Amino acid sequence: MGFLKHQVSSHHEELASELREITTEIKIEWVDPIQGASQLVETDHQIPPSELGELATSYSERMPANAQPWWLELRN
Repeated sequence: MGFLKHQVSSHHEELASELREITTEIKIEWVDPIQGASQLVETDHQIPPSELGELATSYSERMPANAQPWWLELRN
């Protein structure tokens, strides 16, 4: 949920139009930590709470936090 909160923050949205041109070619892939190699937790896509607003719901649907199948094979 932390990444999504960052994405919908006011400072991020204020710069979104300026960054859109730069980020049109970016592809995000979720890569989780390897078990036992880090204290980071595995990705767990969640539906955002309503208090984060419609923008968070839209982003969650467009950019779901799901690790790629190729990574899941390596991670586990």
